[in-house]
Amino acid sequence: MVIPSIWRCVTLVIVGSCGQGAIAQTQSNVQVPGRGAGSIGITYQQIEISERDLIVVRENFGEVTLRALYFELDYGVTDRLAVMLTLPLKSNRYVGDYPHDPTLLANDHGEVLLDDGDYHTNWGDFGVDFRWLWRSADSFALTPFMGYYTPSNDYPLFTETQAGRGQWRVDVGLNAAGRLGPPARNLYWQTGYAYSYVEKTEPTDAPARRVNQSHLSLEFGWGATPRFMPYVTLTYNTAHDGLELPEFTGLFVSDQFYYHDQLLPWEQTTWALGMRFSLNDQVGLNLSYGRSSDVEFGHFYEPAVTLAVGRNFSTQRARAR
Repeated sequence: MVIPSIWRCVTLVIVGSCGQGAIAQTQSNVQVPGRGAGSIGITYQQIEISERDLIVVRENFGEVTLRALYFELDYGVTDRLAVMLTLPLKSNRYVGDYPHDPTLLANDHGEVLLDDGDYHTNWGDFGVDFRWLWRSADSFALTPFMGYYTPSNDYPLFTETQAGRGQWRVDVGLNAAGRLGPPARNLYWQTGYAYSYVEKTEPTDAPARRVNQSHLSLEFGWGATPRFMPYVTLTYNTAHDGLELPEFTGLFVSDQFYYHDQLLPWEQTTWALGMRFSLNDQVGLNLSYGRSSDVEFGHFYEPAVTLAVGRNFSTQRARAR
């Protein structure tokens, strides 16, 4: 399969995302590497948070630093079908006067206070994603995808330093991308939508509830040179059928509140400016800087910095040797 040059630049690097519940490359990538080809990548992301919006009030609640290393393997099963494996290593810290203290809960689930000003490190959610290049042309591509994510271990939940939300989820969605016609052939656009079907939350003192999520992304970029591409992205994430804080039974002490990060109506919009740079035909870099532009419920990211490096490989060439 011949990939147009602008897509070669886009697909060379591992694309890091920023936003509530950072999503995988399959939810922003349109092309597939081709049969027997692929890439390995490492993405570093650091997010600083000091404010949150709880609908009725925007408040400073301390300082949260979220650090993560995403280890990624992308492989072309066929010329149109690719599989991607992702595993993040999280190292997070909370400093402030409002820690999550499990001893205040009626049921502490055996957890201890982790919001103590120190970094706490744990593996996050393992993911496997499939994407299928449905349509590909010189100026347009369309790719549906499906993925499954699950906690890699029984990490603590009642803390600002948690490695994930402790739920499996299934993502389904569709990506589209294209580039403009002459004389603006070096300008491209890319958009995608993902719906996350999430495991039910089952507190002991309230009915079970499933709070699914939607993720929408939009990107515009410019192939300034064959190896350099600046871009801007806008992402929107929202929860469906989430609980408002006054609706919780036994607010701050109940088992339902222990799972509040799974149940709250998170809604956030973020933007990012970035650049992709191809060192050669095998190695690429991606750097982005983002912030929250609007938060209906959740945390303000100020800033979110992502640095990714990816390397292409081909088992077909290796066998030919």
